[in-house]
Amino acid sequence: MRSLVGFLLFVFAATQTHAQSNTFKNFQEILNKHLTEKRLPNGGFESYFNYTTAKNNKETLKAISEQKKTLSQFSTDTLKSKSQANAFWINAYNFFMITKILDEGFKKGKLKIDGVKDLGGFFDKYSAFKDKDFQVGGKKLSLDGIEKGILLSNEYKKKDWKDARIHFAVNCASVGCPPLRKRIYTAMNINNLLDENSKKAFKTQRHLRLEGKTLWLTHLFKWYKKDFEEQSGSVKKFISSYIEDEKLKSNIQSASEIKYIDYDWQLNRKENF
Repeated sequence: MRSLVGFLLFVFAATQTHAQSNTFKNFQEILNKHLTEKRLPNGGFESYFNYTTAKNNKETLKAISEQKKTLSQFSTDTLKSKSQANAFWINAYNFFMITKILDEGFKKGKLKIDGVKDLGGFFDKYSAFKDKDFQVGGKKLSLDGIEKGILLSNEYKKKDWKDARIHFAVNCASVGCPPLRKRIYTAMNINNLLDENSKKAFKTQRHLRLEGKTLWLTHLFKWYKKDFEEQSGSVKKFISSYIEDEKLKSNIQSASEIKYIDYDWQLNRKENF
């Protein structure tokens, strides 16, 4: 009986994965063409997106148009599980973030901005995240609406779908943000990828470093401290869950001060790393 249940769960997850792969097939094509992942010597990683080649590639522009159409017609009622829902919305956020840069960051085919905050209004440098420019299932959404209004919402918390690891999956098109992955997220791979993202982030100096008794962390831990505390009890405990080096883990726990690394808002282009 257990083996039958396990088999049925596997088939269900595989079906979800196939559906999501199909839903985001155009986004996957875009990532394959224009994203480069780089593994760092200490086990961390970073990635670069080539916005200029994407903007000037007719096949990519067609793929973007088709992906937007697919998402505008998608029924979110089909998202029945935590893994399926989180994978979908992470993919949607990352796709829309790229299109925001491509749609508004160019003039006559040439990049005219240094970072996503350059798209903001004069009085609000974060308006790029608040503009309701994107459609999913006929509903207009902003990037903040996807991240804070769905993935980090009280509704998802009540469902036990909220997951602090998504902070290391959604990508704000910036050097300081955890890297964009070359693979889209699916119901089958999301748990492993979120664990991998977290582990690799803490091996990347841009996100964590220890200097004596001072623990330097990405600003994500300041901005979203509550999310990490809700999930693990404290920021340090969350981090320790993804640290494999026992000595480093002990040193992090005994750190007497936490400071935050300046967040680099330059575009995640190779030239900016």
